[in-house]
Amino acid sequence: MAERHEIKGLDTLRFVAASIVALGNGAAFPLADEIGKHGAWQRVLTGVWGVSFNGVAAVIVFFVISGFCIHYGPATGAPYRTGPFWVRRGVRIAGPLLGAMALATALGHRAEGALGAVLWSLYCELIYYALYPLLRIAFRRLGLANTVLISLLVAGAMIVVGWRLPYYWSFTIWLTWLVGLPAWLLGCLLAEQVAAIGVAGAGNVWAWRAGLWTYATVALAVFFHAPIKAGLPLLLFPFQLLIYLWIMAEMNHFERRGTSRLLEWCGRWSYSLYLVHNIVISATPISPTALVTGWMLRVALILGGSLAFYAVVEAPSHWLARTASRRLTSSLAGRRPAGAQLAVP
Repeated sequence: MAERHEIKGLDTLRFVAASIVALGNGAAFPLADEIGKHGAWQRVLTGVWGVSFNGVAAVIVFFVISGFCIHYGPATGAPYRTGPFWVRRGVRIAGPLLGAMALATALGHRAEGALGAVLWSLYCELIYYALYPLLRIAFRRLGLANTVLISLLVAGAMIVVGWRLPYYWSFTIWLTWLVGLPAWLLGCLLAEQVAAIGVAGAGNVWAWRAGLWTYATVALAVFFHAPIKAGLPLLLFPFQLLIYLWIMAEMNHFERRGTSRLLEWCGRWSYSLYLVHNIVISATPISPTALVTGWMLRVALILGGSLAFYAVVEAPSHWLARTASRRLTSSLAGRRPAGAQLAVP
């Protein structure tokens, strides 16, 4: 097992994914309103622009990164305690979530509906955190690769049966997490691979970036414009396997070339961006007579609001999560009989 070291670039990838979600939900420049759709080239340009930001695909990227980050520590031999883990992850995600809900409630029904549109992935994350101790048992008894395969078969069967369901959350909250679970487990598998052999190359990173963007764009175009209406879960099912390889290529790239300090810093508040962007979009309609200034104001409010939310809500939640987790760990260690080993599930 390789010695644990910092994995560079994950915060950058988080920020890019959160930005794509925001752009797909209405933060992108309203090009169709600016140039119209009357000519052939206008229709082509606005058509491509309209499917260029696949927010659902970006959420699948979040799932893979999340699984990696959760499992990388234990995969490298870092101490693991179920109670402190639940406290740390639960507080870290639930604190900002409750803060965003309070903000949306204060702004009214329109903001509540806008926030609700992005919460499905957070409910999935909470379920994955809750099940992680049981998943660790499955990893040991079945093997992680076999666990991933089983999840792919289960999710694939559900998607085949419900191939017309348009979105992941169309499976209802009780089943959506199962459809997204393979992506999260692929992140765990990637963590074990990196822990075992380190970061390895997987092709030219720019080719991967172009390929993933093309796939996500074509999937969205098929979703909206194909005569046969297949749902995004079906269209994106192979996408999660490509993400696994792409993130490895990104890790290798950042390991060799370094990262952008600005993008890594932006990644620290990407969760706030994910929570806040749609609330701001719902509250900032763009006038047809002031498209450019209206769009610039919307983007500025999204970024400024996300930063403010991070400072007031998310960063304190991180501190509280770390503090509560450390105290619980110390408390558990203090109760342990002399010479006894604390069980690690």
